[in-house]
Amino acid sequence: MIIKIKSCSEFDLSPFDLDEIWVDTDADGSPLRELGFLGGKIVHKFPGRGKYGTYGVFDVNRFSMDDSSTEDDVMEFERKWIDGL
Repeated sequence: MIIKIKSCSEFDLSPFDLDEIWVDTDADGSPLRELGFLGGKIVHKFPGRGKYGTYGVFDVNRFSMDDSSTEDDVMEFERKWIDGL
């Protein structure tokens, strides 16, 4: 499942120099991969390179699963993951 989080007053991503992050989770809601964006450009890839490449922004979190992502979200995440940093 892909969870897309945009920076807002309730969830501020600015300390991470991100304005949006997409999190790929397993069936239990544990993060597997992350893509972080700033101005529409990928600036964070976990696991991988970048400022938070060794540790994810959400690597110690678990998300409540609600089937909100679509197959299009998954395919879009995979395309962007391959494009990477």
